[in-house]
Amino acid sequence: MNAVIVYASKYGTVERFAGELKEAFGQGCETHNLRESKNVDISSFDVVFVGGSIYAGRIQNEVQQFCTRHQSELLEKHVGLFISCLYEGEDADRQLVASFPDWLFAHAFGTYIIGGEVRPAQLRLLDSILMKTFLHVREDIVKRRPEVLKAMVEDARQLV
Repeated sequence: MNAVIVYASKYGTVERFAGELKEAFGQGCETHNLRESKNVDISSFDVVFVGGSIYAGRIQNEVQQFCTRHQSELLEKHVGLFISCLYEGEDADRQLVASFPDWLFAHAFGTYIIGGEVRPAQLRLLDSILMKTFLHVREDIVKRRPEVLKAMVEDARQLV
């Protein structure tokens, strides 16, 4: 099986996760950060994971644009969708659904919430102000869900 993980990452949480997912898949898996690679060719992959992190309730524009540009190709692939966010339960589920087009969400073989991280010392000024003002975040928050990585790999391997 060959898989590609296409994502956008602002502060590195999703990038680290994508690297861990790539390592779990092993040979035949690639990662592409949409903030660096604008023209990702997914034609040779069986499985495509698409994801990003949530800021102010939205996934990055690069992820939305990728989905729109590659609609016909994505509908011919096995697609898994994921987000990184700090919310859990119904709040996280709402963010996941809102992050992707309806057609892609309905087509996906799996949808995943990988958890999230916030490290206030690493945030840009505006992000830091928003986190402190609206979410009252003053210390590091790490809510990673390693069991999700395992589920993503198992779900994808069952497809091909």
